[in-house]
Amino acid sequence: MLQDLTCPRCGYEDESTDHLLVNCLMARAIWWNIMLWLKLPVGEDTMICEGMLQRVQGFNGSKEWKKLIMAIVMITFWQIWKSRNDWVFNGYKGSTGRIVDEVKEMSFLWIKERSKLKNLVWDRWKDFNIRDVIK
Repeated sequence: MLQDLTCPRCGYEDESTDHLLVNCLMARAIWWNIMLWLKLPVGEDTMICEGMLQRVQGFNGSKEWKKLIMAIVMITFWQIWKSRNDWVFNGYKGSTGRIVDEVKEMSFLWIKERSKLKNLVWDRWKDFNIRDVIK
C-alpha cells in the first residue's frame, strides 16, 4: 500500500523538498514574513530551494551581510522542516507567526554565539536594525 504523498499542511500538492520548504502555502507565508523582517523584496518567482539560495547571492550587499542573510535562510529552512515534523509526528500545528518568531530567536542566538558579530542586541535584531554591526 502506498502512503499518501500529499502535503500534510496544505493538501494541494505532493510533498517534495521544494514544495515543503518554498512552495507550500505555509512556507510562502513564512518566507513573506521573513523577507519583510529582513527588509528585502518578497520574491514570488522563487519556486525551488536552490532558487532561494541564488536569490540571496544576487542581492546587493557586502560579503559579511550576504553570509548573515544566508545563515537566516538556512535557519528558516530548518525551522520549516522542524515544524513540518512536529505536525506530522506529534500533531502540533504551529502557527506561521510562531515559526517566524522561532527563526528570529534561533538566528539571533546562533549568529551571536557562532560568529564575530558579538555586538548584536536582541531589541535591534527583532526589527533587523543591524547596520551599525554589519559593514
